[in-house]
Amino acid sequence: MTLPTTLQAPAIAVENTVRWSTPHPVPFRFPKGKRAPIYFVTTAPIEGEKQVELETLIEHGRTAVVGRAWFKVGGQGFRAPGGIYRDIDAKGIGIGNLRWATNSKIEPRGGGETKGLLELEDARLEARNAHKLLKAGIRTALPIAIAELHEIVDEKGQRISIDEARARRMLARKTKRPAVLLRAFGTKFRVGDIDFMTKQEDARAIIDDAKAVLKKEQGRAMTDQEYMTWFAQNLGQQVARMHNEGLTHGCLTTHNITLDGRIVDLDSVEKLEKAKLRKDCKTAMKTMGLFFKDCKGAGIKADVEELGNLFERAYLETISKKNFQLLGGEKTKLFWVLGDKETAERLLKRFS
Repeated sequence: MTLPTTLQAPAIAVENTVRWSTPHPVPFRFPKGKRAPIYFVTTAPIEGEKQVELETLIEHGRTAVVGRAWFKVGGQGFRAPGGIYRDIDAKGIGIGNLRWATNSKIEPRGGGETKGLLELEDARLEARNAHKLLKAGIRTALPIAIAELHEIVDEKGQRISIDEARARRMLARKTKRPAVLLRAFGTKFRVGDIDFMTKQEDARAIIDDAKAVLKKEQGRAMTDQEYMTWFAQNLGQQVARMHNEGLTHGCLTTHNITLDGRIVDLDSVEKLEKAKLRKDCKTAMKTMGLFFKDCKGAGIKADVEELGNLFERAYLETISKKNFQLLGGEKTKLFWVLGDKETAERLLKRFS
């Protein structure tokens, strides 16, 4: 599926070595120690250079969809529902979005990172966190492989070695070993992408695409209202399960939740603490509210307050007793905002 609002970013092959590959059965293999077909975005294509077109979006700065293929992963320690995958994404392949089009150079930026690149250790961290979540029954992207880059592409479209890039001061101090993380999603489209769709039919199309992924997964079609209800309940359950595993995401924004209900971009995941748990809940609620309001732009009506209650009810019915007490127990505002005496009494009984 290609939408009018997606960007086609030209890219060329670069030298790399696969450092890690998933042990789970996927339709494509990337043997460790071998070269993978990794392409790096070029903003100055050179005539005669073999190129491919990668699909990206305005807010997807250093990532792009490199292909699509339906496949399923289950068992082998995975308890996560939603083992259906389709969109294959590469993270760390340079700058391919409109927002940075006027300044598309690979260069240091705030936080000690390099714009457009991903550090090898950060890629490994995200892959480890993804496997933790998948084994705990939490929906997220499936890490497929990690390839260390030996080359990148400069602003003139030339391949240069990592050593040369470092000598030219293109890399931040934190960037020791740039890498590309290959991941599989159901749909790559995020909640925040709806806001960047300039036409109602495009916003409608990416929501319908997410519903098609869920139909393939669940074996039945959803109406718009069924999808809204499922999304609210699913997100509440996923956030609670993550907290029950002793983890917080730290950045549950519109960019880090997909339209088929996966929590993604896991380099911000940390051990659970009281303040971080509450921040996750607050941010997830805000994200969900923005999503349901943006759905109006796709011609879908949503009762934001009622759907917020569904999220809270699903969260509280999934959360552990320990984390319930961290929220403030029976006195928490999150708990009482349910406005549902029967559910409140049932929860109090469960946690007493």
